[in-house]
Amino acid sequence: MILEEYLEKYNKEMNPKEISDISDSTIREIKSKYWNKKHKAFLNEEEIKDSDLGNEFDKLSEMEKNRTKRLL
Repeated sequence: MILEEYLEKYNKEMNPKEISDISDSTIREIKSKYWNKKHKAFLNEEEIKDSDLGNEFDKLSEMEKNRTKRLL
C-alpha cells in the first residue's frame, strides 16, 4: 500500500469495528494501539483535564500518522 492510499483510506478517526475490518495487519495494529491510547487518555480524568484532551488527541494522532508513514 502506498502512502496516498493509506491517507485516503485510513487517515481518519475510526471506531474499533472499523479498525478490526482493516485487512493490513500492520496498519490494523497501529490504529488499534493508538485508539486504545486515546481511549485511555479520555478515561484518565485525573491526569488529563478536559481542556487538554484535544491537545493530547492531536499529539497521539500525529504519532500514529508518523508511525504508519515510517512503515509504508
